[in-house]
Amino acid sequence: MAEHCERPILFSGSMVRAILDGRKNQTRRVITPVQPDVRGLWPGGRTPGSLPGDCPYGQPGDRLWVRETHWIGPLARNSAGDRCPTWHGLPYSVSPDGCSAAFYKEGFDRSEPRWRPSIHMPRWASRLTLEVTGVRVERLQDISEEDARAEGVERDAKYPDRWKNYVGEVSGPDAVDSFFSLWASIHGTASWDANPWVWVVAFRRMAGATP
Repeated sequence: MAEHCERPILFSGSMVRAILDGRKNQTRRVITPVQPDVRGLWPGGRTPGSLPGDCPYGQPGDRLWVRETHWIGPLARNSAGDRCPTWHGLPYSVSPDGCSAAFYKEGFDRSEPRWRPSIHMPRWASRLTLEVTGVRVERLQDISEEDARAEGVERDAKYPDRWKNYVGEVSGPDAVDSFFSLWASIHGTASWDANPWVWVVAFRRMAGATP
């Protein structure tokens, strides 16, 4: 039986929440075009502008563990001497040695600690593992209404028949427009206008995620 690979992937707090809420099962990541080597030669006979052949986020069946903004600190001890989390009622993960706990910025409602960037999250601290169910390549602006919804965009809180605008106050009737505003809020409008090739990675949340 073939072994499936496991890779890390970064998500913002709002997208982590979208996954936990079951609203998000796709992500789009800009493709980095193939570059020549130090001798100026193009690998595999490719030419300028060629797209890489292998998706860095894996293939169907592979797993992605989510990195997000977090805090890691020692587990406290209660009056009985047992280790317990620093903050009760919040999701957390415990290190393999049982001495440390990781808490997450998304949904945090206490006096905030000094957060660590998602890129520094160790594997044990991740609360979300995703299984890749599909991979394809397309232009960013080719996204469909159905896929825009699968990206986790939200309905407008005041007008539930409309979709949230992530860069302005006026919501819209289409999920695609909402996704455009979400993309622009992260990457800037110039990235949308460039209409880059993107990896479209579909996934499902595996059991065991902490809500």
